Amino acid sequence: MTKSALVLSIAAMVGIPMAANASLLTGTVTLSGGANISTGSITFVTPFTIDFSGTSGGFVPLEGDSFSIMNITNPPDAVGTLNSSIPPNADFIQFTAPDANISFSLNFLTPGSDGVAGCSATPPAVGQVCTPINSPFNLSNFNAGTAANPIVESTAGFTVEGFETDSLTNTTIPIIGVFSTSFTVPYQTVLANVAPPGGVQGTSFTAQFTTLAPTGTPEPSAWLDFMMGFGMVALGAIYRKKLRKA
Repeated sequence: MTKSALVLSIAAMVGIPMAANASLLTGTVTLSGGANISTGSITFVTPFTIDFSGTSGGFVPLEGDSFSIMNITNPPDAVGTLNSSIPPNADFIQFTAPDANISFSLNFLTPGSDGVAGCSATPPAVGQVCTPINSPFNLSNFNAGTAANPIVESTAGFTVEGFETDSLTNTTIPIIGVFSTSFTVPYQTVLANVAPPGGVQGTSFTAQFTTLAPTGTPEPSAWLDFMMGFGMVALGAIYRKKLRKA
């Protein structure tokens, strides 16, 4: 193989992994909007926005984009399992043009971890926590007032896992998303409001999605370092062979 042919081959090999991962976005993106929460579903309400104070990496150019988000049905049935109401690899979150090739799938709802004991605690007090039975929610009460004049309000959060998919290159990368919301009432009031039949609590939400390194798959930068190193070794061998002939 001639020197020029080998150099071109190395350049092509270096370009392969970079091209395959060029469109996947890595980093963190923070989304916000409205939601209606009941015992059987989470319904997301437009408009949705991208919060750039909590967005980094490849997601920063999404400024000005919009997105759609699918509702989550029967969260208790989905905890710890694939949500049966959302087909595998479905577009849980779908971005619009010019990034319509990027979507997030929802594969796993992490079970809540605060326990059910605090769900029936009375009276509502600062520091109480609760996870309803078979629920992904972690609820907690906090003091929105002062030490002398406490005002008990609450937060709720849950975690999802899935994948970011680029439809142009048919590549994926794992993601984790943390949803959080706040209420101007104790979580005991929220639980009473959503109690069957037909109870719904409206709120706003913030969701921060972060990409994770693919298991067993080198990052694009690792592929580049490897191939550049291979190329340097190959070129060094050619140079040494040329010196021996001189």
